[in-house]
Amino acid sequence: MKWYMLTILILCVVIAIIIWAVVYSFSEPTINKAVETYAVVKEFKSKAGSGRNAVYEYSVNGEVFSFWGYYNNTLVIGDKFIVMYDCEKPKESKVVLDKPIFLENEKTINSKGKITRVKIYSKKAVYFEYVANGGLYTRIQCLPNDFKVQYPALSEEKEYQIVYWADNPQRAIIYLDKPL
Repeated sequence: MKWYMLTILILCVVIAIIIWAVVYSFSEPTINKAVETYAVVKEFKSKAGSGRNAVYEYSVNGEVFSFWGYYNNTLVIGDKFIVMYDCEKPKESKVVLDKPIFLENEKTINSKGKITRVKIYSKKAVYFEYVANGGLYTRIQCLPNDFKVQYPALSEEKEYQIVYWADNPQRAIIYLDKPL
């Protein structure tokens, strides 16, 4: 009977370790002394068990850091987002997905876009479409958790200002604070 109890104890310990590893791997890092910079989507990779991921890269004092993160099928190489990192441990970071950006030296074009879907569960996001250089493009942009407070009139079929990158109109940002 003792071997039976020992087997159960070992099984419980293994299950506890697996649960801890899963929770730890999906939790956001703690950022104590936050500093803001930007991260660039450098490539896309497949990871066993989690599917396709975007690889983000940012640099601090000449040192380059990268991490695997959120992916949606409209992300493109070169997309940029605000990233917060810990100034004492710059490898500890988190991308702010609801804050895509263009750099000041990137030539952009103003246009209009229309929201086609508002996703309010799990990863909150807006799906929008716009015309650029004669082509119709679709993008997905994450929303902040309090988007209902920030954008109370947000709804499908509304038009908003968008900005797209002149070199690749697939890179675009919809400005939900600028309805048309």
